Amino acid sequence: MDSMTHRGALPTVCVVADNLNQPSETFVRRHVRELNGGNTVAMARAPGGDGAAGKPFLIWQRPGKFRQPIGRYDRRPLLPGMRPDPFGAEFAAFVAAHRVGFMLCEFGPVGIGMHELARAAGIPMFCYFRGYDASRKLSDYAYVNGLRHMLPRIDGIVAVSAFLLEQLASRGLTHPNSMVIPSGVDSRMFEPAEKDPNLVLSVGRMVEKKAPLTTLRAFARVAAQQPALRLEMIGDGGLSASAAAEARVLNIADRVTFHGKQGHEFVIARLRRAAIYMQHSVTGVNGETEGAPTSIQEAMMAGAAVLSTRHAGIPEIVRDGERGLLVPEHDLDGYSAGLSQLATDGALRERMGAAARAYALEQLDYRKLYGRLEAAMAAAIATRSR
Repeated sequence: MDSMTHRGALPTVCVVADNLNQPSETFVRRHVRELNGGNTVAMARAPGGDGAAGKPFLIWQRPGKFRQPIGRYDRRPLLPGMRPDPFGAEFAAFVAAHRVGFMLCEFGPVGIGMHELARAAGIPMFCYFRGYDASRKLSDYAYVNGLRHMLPRIDGIVAVSAFLLEQLASRGLTHPNSMVIPSGVDSRMFEPAEKDPNLVLSVGRMVEKKAPLTTLRAFARVAAQQPALRLEMIGDGGLSASAAAEARVLNIADRVTFHGKQGHEFVIARLRRAAIYMQHSVTGVNGETEGAPTSIQEAMMAGAAVLSTRHAGIPEIVRDGERGLLVPEHDLDGYSAGLSQLATDGALRERMGAAARAYALEQLDYRKLYGRLEAAMAAAIATRSR
């Protein structure tokens, strides 16, 4: 099944997000461009640049005025008795003009912000959970209360991993129509190139939950025994300066390239060449976790052998010992040993890369995943019409 399957069965889908130009949220922009055969419109508080890709667009924030259906967005969830503000009239006109028949809200806070308007308009709605919104945010009482109010009033929830659904359920937040659908990857973009056996790649923001310093320390241990091995890190963030300083302290500055923030085309080109992909994801001190990291899905599609952690939804896609190697969070010894194993055993590395690619083609191609999501949307609409 692919994303063309339900093109004729679905009305216009409105994709609702907070910001359509977050560099790491390529999956949201792809929903706007290609979900439902491209029959979509978009809403966001901060559209910026070309995030809407020329689609009909409604901005919920105007200069100098916060426009949203609940007084304070995720800071004050809509409770019984609260009324939508005048934005509701603008929303209704947009829905009517573009014949919107379904809403897909990206991330839990957006769902809280929009579900009462969807309900008032009689529009079926799903909310997509992707990471922080089903981990760190669950320590926020007001947010959890908002989800409790929202869930019985929408038609389904989607999460990128079973782990996130379990996190929600641990707070008593469940929905009878719950699905696990990863963000997915474009298999056509990530066709493996000739692999460089000495290229180790890491892609992601330089932040706590990605533990870039742990990646550097593990690489330093192995690099001392593998003089040709090189590490490239793509991404920026609050730990960028610390990572560069750590490389100097470890005497590997000449073996590590910090590319900083790069466009998706650059990432694709490096992933296609990388033989090994490293990502030491951990739970942040604030409780934030990954969902099912897109960068790992991309590395698998590109045929790299993955070295990562038993964290969040990663074990759901990276089967340890088959499609890559996984270690416990913060296990520097195990992480270093895993890298050494992949760096020195070419047959193992190639076998795991091929298995990762085969799995990704079958289970992570976004066109197949869109087919599943569109089928669920169509079923929700049919249930409403009975």
